Amino acid sequence: MTVVGWDVSHGEFTVEDPYYYGKLRRLIEERGRLIVAYRLEELKEADVIVLNYPEKHFSDQEAEFIYRLASAGKRILALGYCNDEDGANGVISKLLRKAGIALNPDLVEGEGEEPYMLEVTDIYAFNEGVSKVVLPCTASMRLYGVARPMARYRHSIVGAMSNFFSGTFVALGTCAFWDNFSIGLADNERFALNLLSL
Repeated sequence: MTVVGWDVSHGEFTVEDPYYYGKLRRLIEERGRLIVAYRLEELKEADVIVLNYPEKHFSDQEAEFIYRLASAGKRILALGYCNDEDGANGVISKLLRKAGIALNPDLVEGEGEEPYMLEVTDIYAFNEGVSKVVLPCTASMRLYGVARPMARYRHSIVGAMSNFFSGTFVALGTCAFWDNFSIGLADNERFALNLLSL
């Protein structure tokens, strides 16, 4: 059984909020076990760790702890938002510097009546059963070192991943793709479950 650890110690949007993430929480609890962590140390027993829109910077010691978790085989998911709202993209970029991932303070726009609802079909990982995901209000990212694109919209990288010893860092430019409104769009639910190994 997969254990999902959801950090709330750095001002993240919490999975405990039924208005935003009630559906996602239900999916996690039906298929695995959920730990809502008010201290980073509580994440030790999680297989997949979620940093969902963190607003407070991680200290050097906290960052080192997260990299130790990745080294031990954990998957670390870090999700931002467009235009660096509340500084979350900057927090993620600083944390993932050694993993070679940085989120930009921008907004990737698509076409049509709702250009902020980006329909992404170029998905290179966690894509079993997934042909299209809708990424609302997403930022792009730049990569260096060993990081590689995980999802792309035209010339913009909107998802990335980086192997770190036996673990993996995964970043997305939005935390809204799995909220109550968006999780039912396209293949978002399947993509979310794939990311969480559920």
